[in-house]
Amino acid sequence: MAKMLAVRDHSQVIGEFIDWLSANGMTICRANGGLRGTLFHPVGIPTEELLAQHFGIDLEAVEVERRAVLAELRAGQH
Repeated sequence: MAKMLAVRDHSQVIGEFIDWLSANGMTICRANGGLRGTLFHPVGIPTEELLAQHFGIDLEAVEVERRAVLAELRAGQH
């Protein structure tokens, strides 16, 4: 979770750009034959996963940590 906080500003900007692409009818694609290929296929990966891959963040580990923090907070309320 600390790594997510460290890259939050950068990931926010990239995420907003990806949202802008979508709002303007564009999407991130893979090309058969490299960038000069003629067949393009949307990557179909959610923005959160693309950002996690880019910044080297394990989303499953983050979720485990998040659940542990919530459990500690709940335990402290009783």
